[in-house]
Amino acid sequence: MLLLPLALWAGSPLPSHGADAGTLQQEIDAGRSRERQARTAAERASALERLAARDVSVLQGRLSAVQAQAASWETRLARTEADLRRARGHALALRVRLERDRRLLADTLRSGYMVTRPDLVAVVLGSTSFANLVERATFLRRAQQRNADVIAAVRDARARTRRE
Repeated sequence: MLLLPLALWAGSPLPSHGADAGTLQQEIDAGRSRERQARTAAERASALERLAARDVSVLQGRLSAVQAQAASWETRLARTEADLRRARGHALALRVRLERDRRLLADTLRSGYMVTRPDLVAVVLGSTSFANLVERATFLRRAQQRNADVIAAVRDARARTRRE
C-alpha cells in the first residue's frame, strides 16, 4: 500500500514550470515550421548542387575540348615554324647560288667579249692536223655548252628564288 501512492506519482506527467498547453503547442508548431523551412532549404540546396555539378561537368568537357584544340594548334604552329625555318634556309641557299651563278655568267660574258671568238674558218685554218681540228671543235662545243648551262642555271636559280 505504501508503494501505491509512489507508483501513482511516478506515472503522472511532470508539471511544467510555468508553461501551459497553449504555449507548448505554439513551441511545437514553431519547431515544425522551422523543420519544414530547413527541409525546403536543404532540398533547394541539393537541387542547386546537382545543377552546379552538371554545369561543372559540361564546362569540364568544354575545357577538355578546348585544351585538345589548343594542343593541336600548338603542334600545327610548331610544324609551320619549322617549315618556315626550312624555307628561309632554302631561300637563302638559292640566293647564294643565284649570286654565284650570276658572277659566273658575268665572268663568262666578260671573257667572251674580251677574247676574240674563233669562227669556223679560223678553227679550220689554224689547225695543224685533223686531230687538232677535232680537239678545237670539241673544245668550242664544250665552251658553248658550258655557256648555255650557266645561262640556264642562272635562269633556273632566279625562277626558284622568286618562287621561294
